[in-house]
Formats: sequence, C-alpha cells, structure tokens
Amino acid sequence: MDIFKLRLPSKKDYFDLFLVVAFPIHIWAIFIFLKKAPILILPLNLYHMLGTAAYVLVSALVESLVVFSVLFLLSLLLPAQLFRSRLLPTGTVIILLASISAAFIHFHGVWRIQTVGYSLWAGGWVLFGVVSSIPAVYWIGHHPRLQTAIRSTAERLSLLSQVYLFFDGLAILLILLRNLT
Repeated sequence: MDIFKLRLPSKKDYFDLFLVVAFPIHIWAIFIFLKKAPILILPLNLYHMLGTAAYVLVSALVESLVVFSVLFLLSLLLPAQLFRSRLLPTGTVIILLASISAAFIHFHGVWRIQTVGYSLWAGGWVLFGVVSSIPAVYWIGHHPRLQTAIRSTAERLSLLSQVYLFFDGLAILLILLRNLT
C-alpha cells in the first residue's frame, strides 16, 4: 500500500482534476442544450424540458467520469515523476487541448465545411490534440511558475464545477423520480 502512496498523487489532486475535466464538458453540454432549446420549447412543457436538461447533465457527468478515468489510468501507467507532483497542471493542459480538438471536430458540421471530409477533419484535430499534448506536458514540467498559475486557475474554476456537480445530483434525482412514477 505504501508503494501506491509514493507513486500516486493525493486524493485532493485527483478530485481537483475531476473538477477540471467536468468544467469544459458541462459548459459544452449546456451550450448545445441551450442552442437546441428553442426547438424544444414548442412541443415540450416545463416538466419535459427539465427532464431533457436532466439527461443532458447526467450524460455530461458520465462523460466527465469516462475522461477522468482515462487520465487516472494514464497516471497509473506513466512514470511517477510525470504525474506525481504535477497531476493537476498536466491534466489541465491535456483537457484543454482535448477540449479544443473536440470543439473543432464539432464545428465541422456547424460551419458546413465541404472542402474537407469529416473523417479527415476529425482525424486531423485528434492528431493535433495528441501531438500538441506532448510538448505542452514537457514544457509545463520545466516551468514551475506556469504550474502554479495553472493550479490557481483550476482552483478558481473548481467552484463552478462543484455547482455543476450539485445540479448533476439534482438531475439524477429528477431522472429517478421520473422513472419511478
């Protein structure tokens, strides 16, 4: 058990990383929901709109857990010096680059890009996310002031992410109530 304590970051670092992961996913889910809300207003009443919003929030929570699980497994598999002391800054940069890549993949349909096929567009942005993560993680590892700035920013965003988690809990309760009645 002592081997894991020496190798792994603290539980607080993991929780903070989960909050960082949840932030862009929830922002994006709420953005997409609000973009589609005018279409839903006419055929649905308030109860059904709240139910739809609850499913959106719960799916964002599940997606956050899946993405966090990948980062957790990376912290277990990669060398301890890469993640032990700088889990939050490293994970934050990886999530930021992955979020940028995912947003641009989504914009293919929004912008109606016809010059590049979707597969090539998505593959290019996935490649961008992976390739740009490597030098970014290396660069962060060699700049302690940048690590401090990223930690500070992540701690500020964690409050909003905790609000999202509170609403996720309410959404789970609403879905359970809807399915039990």
